[in-house]
Amino acid sequence: MTRSLPFRIIAVAAVIAGLGACFPDPVHDRAVDALGPEGPDGTGELHRAGQPCGTCHGTSGPATTDFSVAGTVFASATTLVGVEGARVDFTDAIGTSPPSTTPTLTNCVGNFFVKRSVWNPVFPVKTSVTLGTVTYQMRSPIGGTASCAACHKTHVTVPLSQVGPVFATPPPQAAPPGACPVNPVLP
Repeated sequence: MTRSLPFRIIAVAAVIAGLGACFPDPVHDRAVDALGPEGPDGTGELHRAGQPCGTCHGTSGPATTDFSVAGTVFASATTLVGVEGARVDFTDAIGTSPPSTTPTLTNCVGNFFVKRSVWNPVFPVKTSVTLGTVTYQMRSPIGGTASCAACHKTHVTVPLSQVGPVFATPPPQAAPPGACPVNPVLP
């Protein structure tokens, strides 16, 4: 029995696609390397505040968790102290949001994330941050990256090709000593 030409083309294309997944992505590898080594806070939910979470926590890894959106909320644009307990809300292009039974709240260094297994949005995504009774609506939608820090840089340079960090004021009350196992103040 002879196989038809279309079957052979499909089989060869499948093998090539499978091999492509085995090769490293040098652009992504450089982006991960540019983040630098892990700090003393390790790899848990409190690490790398203000950095682009999706670089590691995306479909290309190297982290095992895949985030659909993630970032850090700070107390101000100049002090970069993480805000604990801010609620971050999202609505995607087709009107869906992460489940309301598990609100997206910032931890003691200001980090928040939504796992893709919980909510896989259709971009663009509208975003707001609520701290206490004040809600801050992001003026433009997220265009398609999982990392807020892809646009919101902690160190903005001229010319302004990015915007500053995400922040919500008034600043939070000081946390009791030892409440956060890492220092939420960034250099």
